[in-house]
Amino acid sequence: MIGQSTSEALSHKGEAWQTWLRIRTLIGTRISLLFLTALLIRLILAPLGAKGWDIYIWWETAVKIVDQHRIFNFYERNPAMHYALPSVWAFITAIVYRIYPTSHWEDDLLFRFLIKFPIILADIAVGLLIYRYVFTLTDDRRKSELASALWLFHPLVIFASSLWGIQDSIPVLFLLSSVYMLFKDHSVKGGLMYGLSIMTKPYTVFSFPLLLGGLLRRSWKKSMLLEAVIQRQNLGFGIFSE
Repeated sequence: MIGQSTSEALSHKGEAWQTWLRIRTLIGTRISLLFLTALLIRLILAPLGAKGWDIYIWWETAVKIVDQHRIFNFYERNPAMHYALPSVWAFITAIVYRIYPTSHWEDDLLFRFLIKFPIILADIAVGLLIYRYVFTLTDDRRKSELASALWLFHPLVIFASSLWGIQDSIPVLFLLSSVYMLFKDHSVKGGLMYGLSIMTKPYTVFSFPLLLGGLLRRSWKKSMLLEAVIQRQNLGFGIFSE
């Protein structure tokens, strides 16, 4: 009887474990499907549209860096007619041009696709960061999936990255990475990510007061906790010495 009950208990545990594995597989499949669908939509739309003047500016800047070796002096005196953003996006376009050099920037669909590809990857990475951040805060996969889906399938986000080819997802990725790093107490990495966000598009500098406030608040909480621990230890030593 004892052996039979033990085997039944083990059998129930085995069934419960298999059920848990199926649930985890289903959740993993659902998340993978979410991100793969968002990626596929963007990849299909990428060759279809882009603002011609922006494509020309990026192509011209890449030519200066790669063909003319103007790595540190690719800016012109008239920024209204040439590249006028910080340097991170310029070097990304140079990498794309290095992989696929072309002189027909206007009607080259492959170049248009490749120049948008880093922006699309940034879109997906932002969705992943949102998922991880919300899950860290809530421990709820459904809320995390919903928050990520609101970004991944937002029409404006898809239009900006895949059709228009605006690179705002890249500084957003750096900025959210900075927030996530600071949340995980990796201050140096967080500062590096924040610097990259500013060097991609400078409007992220306006988030500095919020980041600084959050960092100081976490540091204050840690100092208060440390002070409480020290006071408790001192109290214990005082009682022991008496």
